[in-house]
Amino acid sequence: CMPGELVSSRIVGDVLYAVTTGVRSWEGYVLGDTTWVLSIDLADPRSMILVDYRVMAGESHEIHVTPWALFVAQSIGSRTEIDYIDILDPGGIMYERGSITVPGEPQGRWHMDAWGSTFRIVTYSGLAGGTNLHVIDTSDPDHLQQLGAVSGLAEGEELWATRFVGEKVYIVTYLRFEEPDPWEPPDGWWEGTGTGSDPLWVISLEDPRSPEIQGELIIPGWSNFIFPRGDRLLTAGRGTDGELVAMSLFDVSDPYDPLELRRLEIGRTASTSEVNEDHRGVTILEDEDSGDPPLVVIPYTNDVWSGGRCTPVHHLQFIDLLENDLVMRGDLEDESLGRVVRTTPLGSRILSISDRSVGVIHYFDRDRPGVT
Repeated sequence: CMPGELVSSRIVGDVLYAVTTGVRSWEGYVLGDTTWVLSIDLADPRSMILVDYRVMAGESHEIHVTPWALFVAQSIGSRTEIDYIDILDPGGIMYERGSITVPGEPQGRWHMDAWGSTFRIVTYSGLAGGTNLHVIDTSDPDHLQQLGAVSGLAEGEELWATRFVGEKVYIVTYLRFEEPDPWEPPDGWWEGTGTGSDPLWVISLEDPRSPEIQGELIIPGWSNFIFPRGDRLLTAGRGTDGELVAMSLFDVSDPYDPLELRRLEIGRTASTSEVNEDHRGVTILEDEDSGDPPLVVIPYTNDVWSGGRCTPVHHLQFIDLLENDLVMRGDLEDESLGRVVRTTPLGSRILSISDRSVGVIHYFDRDRPGVT
């Protein structure tokens, strides 16, 4: 039984590290937002043992874990406090080391990354302040220092996806145009963007003291998650005007000139999908021995109105992932599946998991998948 609500957890070796957050009180006095960091020995899964714990002031938002450190990102007003917890001890004993506070608020798991002796984080300061990139020197864990930063990126835009890949970071922001009444195209209107546009930013971290913005690509809609594939990026998000479910393939081989090779918009205007909420909603099946291209599987749901009633219709969309293209294949609609939130390989088939059922699905013919 752990205090507060779970923020996130990771397993390193035989130890589960869990971070929770909540409001702490003592003898009727409210002490304020609190974060708990717990280490639990799982060597014998039938007898879990609490090894160590730490209590810190503040509301934890997200964590990043490496084999040697657990980084806790906490919201402190309009700033983010980053705490370094040493987890080098294989038995689960933890040591609080240094901390540092940076402008902006933490946004999620993929907005943080440890690389060499640095920790990188992307934070958001609202529409007025834009997006911030911070590079922190962790070579001395007791004295964290900021090496470099990009502040106020894309002011007036929302922050969506972030993904660190080695010495590069890809950031997606979104410029949402408001439609006044009577409607007049806003300043800077770019024909083809609908009511909003998605800049994909490519930033080099080769020199951590001086991050370099190398490229920017403006397209409709936005990306929620980025899946790196060498010099290609597969993204999941929303299409033009934030409608439909979108999958895009980008070429970032030239960081100064990123290109969108293909964008597929799936479903209907108000379709919903797990891929817009959780990166695990996207499954990429790869079987090099078969000679077939990788297969992307995503769930989505259409709300169909008929006779004054709304009926959710659930789908699984299959997509061929080519080097330079995305190709629609079969679209499986089966009421028995329910709203699918995960798919995972199961031999030559896939397993689907929803709010209603577990299903086994064949895709021997990618154009005609079916429920086994």
